[in-house]
Amino acid sequence: MNSSAKRPGRLGGTKSKTGCDTCKIRRVKCGEEKPHCLRCTSTGRRCEYNIGPRKTIGRPQLELTTFTCQRSRERRAFEYYFHKAGPSLSGVLDQAFWRGSVLQICRVEPLVWDAIISLSALYERPPIHETSPWLLLNDPAAVRHQHHREALVWYSRSLALLQQRISQGTADLVVALISCILFIAIELLQGSRKGAQVLYKQGAELIFGASSTATPTIAALEPIFRRLGTWIFITNGLSEENRGLHLAVPDERFTSTEEARNVLCSIVAEMKALNIDCKAYIRRPADGQLHEISGLVARQQHLKTRLVQWYRLFTYLKSMHGSNVDGATALLLMTYTSVFIEAEAMLDFDKGVYDAYESEFAHIIDLAPTAVAWTRSSEGK
Repeated sequence: MNSSAKRPGRLGGTKSKTGCDTCKIRRVKCGEEKPHCLRCTSTGRRCEYNIGPRKTIGRPQLELTTFTCQRSRERRAFEYYFHKAGPSLSGVLDQAFWRGSVLQICRVEPLVWDAIISLSALYERPPIHETSPWLLLNDPAAVRHQHHREALVWYSRSLALLQQRISQGTADLVVALISCILFIAIELLQGSRKGAQVLYKQGAELIFGASSTATPTIAALEPIFRRLGTWIFITNGLSEENRGLHLAVPDERFTSTEEARNVLCSIVAEMKALNIDCKAYIRRPADGQLHEISGLVARQQHLKTRLVQWYRLFTYLKSMHGSNVDGATALLLMTYTSVFIEAEAMLDFDKGVYDAYESEFAHIIDLAPTAVAWTRSSEGK
């Protein structure tokens, strides 16, 4: 064999010399797309570039400076999520998701990372706070500031990567569901109720369709989707959005405060659906009301029965853990009392009927300081 023969070239192309760190380690050709190369993002790998000082040939220094600043802003947004937005969103009852699953998966999933930093930037300065409520009835908040534009760039990048995974048939269900929850939060912070509604419907189809064979992670995401669905339903007030939100009250007991909260959210959705139909009934002429009243009364009685059952089981749950009213308990009791008042009064033509529930309103006011203090403590304030 001729020892002077040239060494065969490397299969699959030459290794990357100026590409991302991951491609260098893997000794594969990097496309050098910024801020994440296509080879890494298409395979779900973490993509980072070495931004230390190095000699560049044929590349303007401005490009490196711009990229360095961009990475710095991304890290700052993530730091804000870690210390502020995440704790605020999670409270005490949802830490496993907002401060657990999300943070763990973003380390290896660029699309979740991009969604987190977009959410963080919008949470720090919510566009909806700078927009008239009347303007938000039909359209999301206008883009007025650089932080909003940058958040949308990160959001678009995350959406594009998820859509690419879906089209290639490589999308992971857990990643898709977690991303969907983050996307919904991003839409809501911009006042985009329609966008949140579309995303919820897509995510709900996925998660409820997988419920029979759900992994523990997917099962843990289902209550979050139900609560998001309840919030969107209350905001939009469309009856067809109430499907899939029903949860039965257990026969014997609640196993946790989280379970009690999830069932109460289901009752809130039921109350809202009945409230919509009752208002439509009251607005109709007298000759068009008679045939509907019996059905509405039956639904009202069913709602009252569920409330009684919920309160009995929740009271027993709290008695097992002492008599002190903590912040989570106060918040749930405020919600329960509000639903109780509405359930009693919604079919009454005379709105003065609410005067009869002065003691219930006073109870809500008494619970409010404890609930607010708990919320502020969960935000680290």
